[in-house]
Amino acid sequence: MSRGQAFQAIAAEKANDLWDGASQADPGHPVLVDRKISPHGMRQLQDTLLVPLYRDPTLTPMPTRYDLVNLLHVFPEGFESLVHIEENSPHGGTRRREIGGNGLMVVFSRPEKPEIGDLVGPETEYLDGLLAGVGRVYACAGWLEASTLHEITQRPVVGAWKPADLPEIVKSLRKNLPDTVEIVVVGEGEVAEEAAFLIRASRIVPSCGCCETFADAHLKHLEA
Repeated sequence: MSRGQAFQAIAAEKANDLWDGASQADPGHPVLVDRKISPHGMRQLQDTLLVPLYRDPTLTPMPTRYDLVNLLHVFPEGFESLVHIEENSPHGGTRRREIGGNGLMVVFSRPEKPEIGDLVGPETEYLDGLLAGVGRVYACAGWLEASTLHEITQRPVVGAWKPADLPEIVKSLRKNLPDTVEIVVVGEGEVAEEAAFLIRASRIVPSCGCCETFADAHLKHLEA
């Protein structure tokens, strides 16, 4: 195991401990109120929103038993950070290190892990079963865009934490979900275009010409 993998495994353990100890997010959290969205399964620790981040094990194998491998901390002022761990500093003492990585994604599907029931097939294991039994999945970049799309459509949405990861993530979605599941790529720009092209998927963009994201279009519509 490399040094980077060891850090990621530690971060996954810490993320799951924090997640298990957190409560359901308050709909009145300043960021949710400001963006006019619901918690959609997010959790909260004191005044900090926790957004679960998953890593597709078929995309980037991880030395951890968890599918949930990190948490995005969203503070009331809107600042964001990932899980930090303490490491020894070469100058003595310790320092905090934020653990990121490629292939991280948010999945807005159900408030909690679903009861799979009689469903069978590889999708019941893929991403902790969060996409099992669905008919259409939207794929985009960013947690805010993903949560807004879920708010608007009430359908499952997968959001790449890093926009550049979107093409690889949609390829993995197409590989791991049944052919009957429609994948719709959402977003402007070359990365979204490439993602849609790679899996021959349809792509949608906001109809409001003054907004580049559905998150902004949603906010503009509600404030009009």
